[in-house]
Amino acid sequence: MAAAEAGQAAAERSEQCAAGAAGQPTVAARFATLAGQQAAEEGAGEAAQALQQGAAEEAAAQQAGAAAAAAAQPARLARAAAAPEAAPPATGQPAPSKPRRLKQLFDYLLVLDIEATCDRDKAVQLQPQEIIELSCVIVDTAACTLLPGGWQRYVRPDQHPVLTDFCTQLTGITQSKVDAGVPLKTALNQLDGWLREQGLLGQGRSFSPLIWRDWDLKVMMASECKQVKREWRNIEQPKYLRRWIDLSAVWFKHSSRRGNLRGSVEAAGLAWEGRPHSAIDDARNTARLAVKLMQGGLILGITGSFGNLDASGRFRQGTLLGLATRGASSSGGKSQAEQAAGPTKKRVFDDGGAWNGCCYCGARAKKRTVKRPGPNNGRDFWSCGRFTMTGGASCDFFKFADEVVSPPGAANDGSSRRWRRH
Repeated sequence: MAAAEAGQAAAERSEQCAAGAAGQPTVAARFATLAGQQAAEEGAGEAAQALQQGAAEEAAAQQAGAAAAAAAQPARLARAAAAPEAAPPATGQPAPSKPRRLKQLFDYLLVLDIEATCDRDKAVQLQPQEIIELSCVIVDTAACTLLPGGWQRYVRPDQHPVLTDFCTQLTGITQSKVDAGVPLKTALNQLDGWLREQGLLGQGRSFSPLIWRDWDLKVMMASECKQVKREWRNIEQPKYLRRWIDLSAVWFKHSSRRGNLRGSVEAAGLAWEGRPHSAIDDARNTARLAVKLMQGGLILGITGSFGNLDASGRFRQGTLLGLATRGASSSGGKSQAEQAAGPTKKRVFDDGGAWNGCCYCGARAKKRTVKRPGPNNGRDFWSCGRFTMTGGASCDFFKFADEVVSPPGAANDGSSRRWRRH
């Protein structure tokens, strides 16, 4: 009994010591307590005392290690807070800055090219000339990239349906291709549909036609559409084709090199691709030259448009009202009466009806021949002496030759002789 009571007492003292040191009994302390109790119950006092002593020493060692770790933790946190942030690793060279590319005025460029009937001898040129190929590609100005693919249509002429040998040699367009082609009105409708498929129409994206020289849209396309005359084909020229960027004007302004499209492409350091005077190949090479100029930092803007449109392609203020009240004219929507009232209109007929041979802008009138199909085909007329194919007329003077008395030997350049009106 004495040994059992001694073991119980030792167990209680060990448990109190361990709890006081750690604040709560550890696993080792509990094990020691249970071992002491078991030894007390079995009456092995000496064995229980030895076991209790070893367990107490182990518990004390564990408690001391935990206390030391807890005491060291604030020091480590303090050192980490006081230490400066590590500098980023040195690269040796500064990161190269990306070249700054200026934003273009349009999201896309519709690069077009047109081929028409022609002959080697300009003196016997077929009149009227007719479009036989219409092709285009698209340039993404943000990515400064020519998009893959394109659009091409062969157009069937109806005034001179048989191509000349010179035309086939120049353009590579055979008779069978135009025979299988579509009318111009159909081709323009198909172009409109393709642009909608590409997202250029009806999606709120801005784009502008881009051509090499004004002739394609201002002369050739306009000659077959309502923009110039309302008879003949009765085709409405699409509004998005009534303004354009003439890349040749841009190139000649920024380069001392003069020449045709191929010469300009090669002068820019690009290799020509495809066949010259093939509309689709010419369009692609024109697009490649435009991309080259944009990559060099050039911003492409509108260079030409018809008179009733501003540089953005919108109708000018008041033009729509004028079209509704008096009809459009080829001189910016102004009527002949408004032009006649202008300060630059000269007096060309005297009180007796004699004509002085000049047009309303003061230049000598020139005699020309109607070449457009219609009732007046082949009829001679006098018109503005300053008329050009790309710039139009400076005044609206027009008289058929059979409306004035032309003396024998009268010169076609509008000499100083006077002719009387019938």
